[in-house]
Amino acid sequence: MSYCTPDDVRPLTKLAEKKPDDYFDFYINKAVAFVDSRLSRRYNMPITGDLPPIVISICADLAASFILDQHTTERFKDQTTYGEVLYKRAVTTMERIMEHGELDFILPMSTGVASESNRPAIRTTMPHRSPLERSIARMDRMDRWGQINRIGW
Repeated sequence: MSYCTPDDVRPLTKLAEKKPDDYFDFYINKAVAFVDSRLSRRYNMPITGDLPPIVISICADLAASFILDQHTTERFKDQTTYGEVLYKRAVTTMERIMEHGELDFILPMSTGVASESNRPAIRTTMPHRSPLERSIARMDRMDRWGQINRIGW
C-alpha cells in the first residue's frame, strides 16, 4: 500500500512537476519501505486502513528528497540542499513519533518488541534494593558514563 500519491509529492519539487504519475512510483515505494522499516520497531507495519496525515506528509517528504537527491550535482554537496531539509524533517518527525508514541492510539502497536519505554521493571518488595537491582543500577550508571567497555564488561 502506498502512503502518498504523486499529487502529494509534486508540490514539494519543481523538478518533477510535469512528470507522469508512474515517474514517482519508484521514489514513493522507496519512501514507504523507509517508513515501514523505521516505524516497525513500535507499530505493526504496513499500515492498513485510514492513514494518519502525518504519515502521508513523511512519505511525501521522503519521496521528494529522493527525487531531489538524484538531481543534486557535486557542486552543491557542501551546502545543505532542499532535499536534505525534507529528509531531515521526515526523519526527525519519525524519531519524535517513536520516542513519544504519538500514533499509539491510531496505529496498532507491535507486540514483543523491547524498548526503554516498554521494558519490564525489576522491583523488590524489600525495604532495600536486592543484589540484582544494585548490579543493574551499577551497570546502568557505568553504561551512561561509557565505562563498561573500559573495564571489560
